[in-house]
Amino acid sequence: DDDCQTFSVPSVEISFSLGTPVKLHGLKKAAHLNGEIGDVREYCTLSDRCVVHLEDKDLKPVKAKHDNLRIVFDLPDPKNLD
Repeated sequence: DDDCQTFSVPSVEISFSLGTPVKLHGLKKAAHLNGEIGDVREYCTLSDRCVVHLEDKDLKPVKAKHDNLRIVFDLPDPKNLD
């Protein structure tokens, strides 16, 4: 599809504000959490990680590096763009 575009920004150039919706990916020690969605609640300067509270309330908050977070955008459904 010619209308689709992908944008890529290095994670070091992204500052996650509190409340930013994110998806976990590339986790190795907690690989079972890859794909989980949550939101950034705080930033821990000591560990240089964001604290993410997950949508699944049964899961504990996760401290994740910037490289392991992808911002979740609410994109319009392509079928409804006409």
